[in-house]
Amino acid sequence: MHGFVVAGGIAFLCLALVGCGGTADGEEQIEDIQQELNNGKAFGGSFLIDDCGGNNVANPFTGQLNCPAGYTQYKINRQRDPESGCGGWQYFCGQTQSGFWFSSFEGIYQLHDPGTSTAGDVGNSRAGGALGCPSGATAYPMSRVYAPESHAGATQYLCSGGINGVAFSGAYEVNDCGQHNRNNPLTGATNCPAGTAPHKYGRAKDPESPGCGFNQYYCY
Repeated sequence: MHGFVVAGGIAFLCLALVGCGGTADGEEQIEDIQQELNNGKAFGGSFLIDDCGGNNVANPFTGQLNCPAGYTQYKINRQRDPESGCGGWQYFCGQTQSGFWFSSFEGIYQLHDPGTSTAGDVGNSRAGGALGCPSGATAYPMSRVYAPESHAGATQYLCSGGINGVAFSGAYEVNDCGQHNRNNPLTGATNCPAGTAPHKYGRAKDPESPGCGFNQYYCY
């Protein structure tokens, strides 16, 4: 995690590789990160609240079912949870680009439970499609889902850390059956804000339409 403050339209970022002296390369890197943040919101983690309380997953940044101070929670995804058999809501934490601490977002991936079908796996686009995080980032359990093809549980992992993180620009779900789609709260539709692109991170079962699965996408 790096300290990041925006004041008077100027971003100041201290990185071990650049220092705080302000080299030309460092200024260019700050401008690149600032542009990314202009297209989205600072990312403050996520958490899962199960309808029956059996599959709750705390926010790795707070250790609780909430967002860091100053962040807004967005109800984005809904899926069937494998242990409880109930539905669950996934919340993401965002903040506008004024006066925040910046936590590097390095993508999400989904890994099936050991001994079950790998049909429940979804790679991390930030790691070249691998089932893991980019170098220097840490994986945090984010959610439990029931994968429709493998008929088994899978865990979704949030990657954070490193120095190449991107601004998080929301997430959405597209149902196989064309029902119960979940919009990206930053756009009000199943798409990404202008200047960002969708990246699949999950495949899960819809609790309201048991015969249908859906794909989950985040934007950066």
